Amino acid sequence: MRLRVRRYILLSALLLLFAASGAVAQGKKTATKGDGGLPPQLEKYALMLEYGDAREKEMALPALLDSGNDDALKRALAVLNQDSADPEEARAIAQLRRQIILGVVQHMPDRAYDIFADLVRNGQPRQRESAAFGLGHVDDPRARELALTFVDAQEPIMRRASAYSLTTDMRDLVARATQFTYGDGEPLTDADRALFARRAELLAERITTEPTPQWGEIYQLAEKAGNSESASTIVTAYAKGGDAAGLGATIQRIQRVNRRWLGRAEPAPVGQVAYTFVMENVMTGKRHEIPVVYDAAAMEILRYDSVYVDRGTVLALPLDMLAFYPQALSPRQTAADEKAGTIELEYGMPGHAVLAAGMGSFAGGYWITRTDAVHRSRVVVDSRRAVPLSETLYQEDGSTLATLRYDDYVALDGDALVPRAITIDVRATEDVPHLRYELEFQVLEPGVWIYRAGKALAILDGEPEVRGLSAAIDVEISRE
Repeated sequence: MRLRVRRYILLSALLLLFAASGAVAQGKKTATKGDGGLPPQLEKYALMLEYGDAREKEMALPALLDSGNDDALKRALAVLNQDSADPEEARAIAQLRRQIILGVVQHMPDRAYDIFADLVRNGQPRQRESAAFGLGHVDDPRARELALTFVDAQEPIMRRASAYSLTTDMRDLVARATQFTYGDGEPLTDADRALFARRAELLAERITTEPTPQWGEIYQLAEKAGNSESASTIVTAYAKGGDAAGLGATIQRIQRVNRRWLGRAEPAPVGQVAYTFVMENVMTGKRHEIPVVYDAAAMEILRYDSVYVDRGTVLALPLDMLAFYPQALSPRQTAADEKAGTIELEYGMPGHAVLAAGMGSFAGGYWITRTDAVHRSRVVVDSRRAVPLSETLYQEDGSTLATLRYDDYVALDGDALVPRAITIDVRATEDVPHLRYELEFQVLEPGVWIYRAGKALAILDGEPEVRGLSAAIDVEISRE
């Protein structure tokens, strides 16, 4: 409160001073600018933006941006540097920064990219952060490409702002894809899918040219905004990379053979797939039916929110990450059994991998497990067919978190293989019993791999008890 009073007194004194200056100027008929280098009225607005209350700032900002005066613009952008140790004041300043950035986009759309590009390269820290945020609101492809260059900047705040700017327009695509898949919205357009593909391409370029790939914003973007093409590009670059070339070739083959179900899966060559997802809580008797429809664009874009409509039920696998961003996992081969025709790979993922399984869909579900406690994974791979057979997930203390089995592989098209059965055992905790998920999948013509049915079981004293059921029924496929 004291700070606000001091600002009010200061603003009042400054406005009185410049009012007097204006009166003197009018009397002498000579001066046309205030002491701040601006015409008196613009100087008044600049002071209001710097020191005024919320109403005064709201009034002053458009006046400065619409004035066509570059000095007025500089004064407005200088306000981006304001900061405060007081939490309440800091929140108000952060809101003001947002208003200034969005004001530039609204009032100066033709100059917004150049203004933000200059600030993000040459401004003070708070200006750079604000400009990186602003790039996400500029309708110019150069803005996304520039934001990508700062996504692994040294300053964490710059990384976050740049990552935000890269995903701003993605949120609208995800919302519309969700409405189409689970509601009554229209399909996404070719332009929408092209926008998503371009973002994935830019991300792949950044990852494959980054000399020391790391966790953080780049990884999070790879997880959210990747598609089958960018995954192939990233894994191919890994396969060609130095000491990892031998293992890289193995992982590249795993990615290629399992491309229709693992990682960022390649969409089926069809128009739309529609089905009814049925889920039942055996313990309560509750049952729900959810109509689902998706096409290639919705399938790829919904993975931004970790929704796998082609898998039908809730299912996210740590192994997915090996198939689209091995650079971040530091994989290594730990064993080989020539007689059995298997190899064992191990990779680490502290705090970033998510295992999700359950009887549910985007709209909810029953008996769902979600955890990001996976620290390390050990996977056994059929070295002849390049398909995963089993996987063990470990927590940071070395204890087993879950085990997975991938069974009954069949050919889909070309050299692609898909499993018709996945079994997941999640170890008991203090609050949750040992849970087992038995999931079945099916292959339908023309080349569609999709969920068939599954159940969630609680293992109590060694005896399984069915707790939840789910299935995809009434599947319809259109070729165009």
